[in-house]
Amino acid sequence: MISVPEQIKCFMGGCMKKGFLISFMILAFTSGRAYPITELLLFGEEEVAIATRTRQKISAAPATVTVIGKDQIRRSGARSLADILRTEPGIYIVPSERHLKKIFVRNVGAESSYNDKVLLQIDGIPQRELTYGHAFIDEYFPVENIKRIEMIRGPGSALYGTNAFAGVINVITEDFIEEPGVILSMGWGGDRTQNYTSAFKSETAGGELTFFARQYRTDGDGPSYSQRYERNAVATDPIESIFASVGYSYQKLKLNAKYIEYHHKFTTNWDMPYELWERNWFTYKNLFLDAAYEHSLTDASSLSFKGWWQYYDNHAFYQLPDSSISTFTAIASDIWTFKESQMLGAEIQFMHEVPDRNNLILGGEYNYDEIIEVVDLPYGRKEEKYEDPPPFKIPSMSRNKTALYAQNIFNATDWMALTVGVRNDFNEDFGSFLCPRGGLVLTPEDKISFRLLYGHSFRAPSYREMFTETSEWTEGNKDLKPEEIAMPEIGADYSVSDNIKVGLNMYRGEITNLIRRIELDDGSWRHANSESVTDITGLEAQIKFNYPQVDGFFNLTWADIRDRELRRQLHSLPSHMANMGLNLRPDWNFNLNTTVSYVGPRARWEDDTNIHDPAYPAGERRPDINGYATVDITLMAKLDAYTDITFSVYNLFDQDQYDPHETPKRYDIERPGRSFFVRANYRF
Repeated sequence: MISVPEQIKCFMGGCMKKGFLISFMILAFTSGRAYPITELLLFGEEEVAIATRTRQKISAAPATVTVIGKDQIRRSGARSLADILRTEPGIYIVPSERHLKKIFVRNVGAESSYNDKVLLQIDGIPQRELTYGHAFIDEYFPVENIKRIEMIRGPGSALYGTNAFAGVINVITEDFIEEPGVILSMGWGGDRTQNYTSAFKSETAGGELTFFARQYRTDGDGPSYSQRYERNAVATDPIESIFASVGYSYQKLKLNAKYIEYHHKFTTNWDMPYELWERNWFTYKNLFLDAAYEHSLTDASSLSFKGWWQYYDNHAFYQLPDSSISTFTAIASDIWTFKESQMLGAEIQFMHEVPDRNNLILGGEYNYDEIIEVVDLPYGRKEEKYEDPPPFKIPSMSRNKTALYAQNIFNATDWMALTVGVRNDFNEDFGSFLCPRGGLVLTPEDKISFRLLYGHSFRAPSYREMFTETSEWTEGNKDLKPEEIAMPEIGADYSVSDNIKVGLNMYRGEITNLIRRIELDDGSWRHANSESVTDITGLEAQIKFNYPQVDGFFNLTWADIRDRELRRQLHSLPSHMANMGLNLRPDWNFNLNTTVSYVGPRARWEDDTNIHDPAYPAGERRPDINGYATVDITLMAKLDAYTDITFSVYNLFDQDQYDPHETPKRYDIERPGRSFFVRANYRF
């Protein structure tokens, strides 16, 4: 096994041979991009709440924390959460064959088809659909409604429970409009992309009323092609989205309602003409209601409450060809899928603070989950009837889940703080689960800080993994145990000067009870816990600078995740990633932003047999997928006090870029080529 320094040395050497670092330097010093404000390397003592559930200076946070502000989001030209997060250290985001963006935090998540190993919160409230536990990071949620993003890289279940496995992302929309008024935004781009938003804020009867609406659609870049230019009907294809939210706040009370309607293409089939899939869609109609209230008991104590209700009506339609016809031009079955569920939750938290000495948090959480209907209904055109029993079904059911957590932050001295915490989740299916955490933060000088962290997290099996009744797909397993991850971590940050700061994180952990698909003796498939241990080792380094007219960043990630029993790195994941960004602002009315992102080679599956790739003989393992570099630029100009325009070009040099398909034996997934987007904002 190559040591970390040798890995980095090989990586840097390979980049230099390919001219990659030279390209980085040329682009960095001729253009720029608003970099995301990350980790503890902030120019100013900003405060965050995600690390401890209470506001504290980032330099004292017992976690690897990322903060991204609204200005950075706007200047970057980001179109989705995926665009915002992808330049962070340790973050790998890929398009999937299910037409959903998939996120890996420190390369965790290769065994899953969904974003179920990272917890997504909207204003501190967990948001994931119940059937699969998936968190949406694509165009499902509008970036124009975001004021700020706080993120933890590393285990977070000791505070946030299930799915806070490899990280936690909190999207903050409160006060996204800072002053009363109206904002209109219009955007147009390639592939007939259109984006229209409107927002307003007004003060009424001592409170504040806000409204936001967005309509988005794109035709996508059409069918993709393999590296040998065989047609491959997997692409980031048409998307349509409607989003509306209304919020009201009065003193310490906040109320909010959101409605999301989102459509995207169903997974396409490689063996039939693309045109047969024109009518196939996923459709989501989701409703969210939430309330929050905070009450001060004394000068040192407070009590806060949150409540939420979420409703998911997710359905799809697709068709299967008649396999008896070689041209695949006839439809054999029309299939409707229904996935309807709802979640009701509440949380109460008590906090007591002794200034400069101690901060105690006690809390409890309750969730009621209900699977209303989950079923696939195929209609055979020849038989003229629905298939009975259906090939995929989850019985209607409900579950009550509770949790208790406690955390104490002890400031032993002005330069040393110790955080300890624990959370116990109670689940009807697998009993209770205990997650501890600990963090020691040392700041011997204002310019330097050290942190020693430990986190233990879990991911409860999804309803799909536990309860699916199926004759064709992977069967559920009611005896599944939660996946577990334990990860110690060390980090240091140093201010070289008032304008330059550097940081380094190193971690080593292990995953147990990983849920995988196994083949049974009768040829069917079933979910089961793996008996093997998955080891995780990684290093994240970055440097940032900030001057009056220019700022920028460079980060480098080395990540190794491998199966201990098989003694090999998990497939489809890069060992090396790097990002560089620069933001040029000759005056406050003009910004030029550039990002260069590099993703290293990714290994194939061990049993890759290429039956769908005629470029290679059947049974021959294909070579690993090459790495790639992407350059994006965004120009923002402020025309007057009320109007600004941004122009973005993505994949500037139109590079061919591919990601491995989730299943072996398939073509690689082609990323979109060069595209552009223009957005105009007007405030009055």
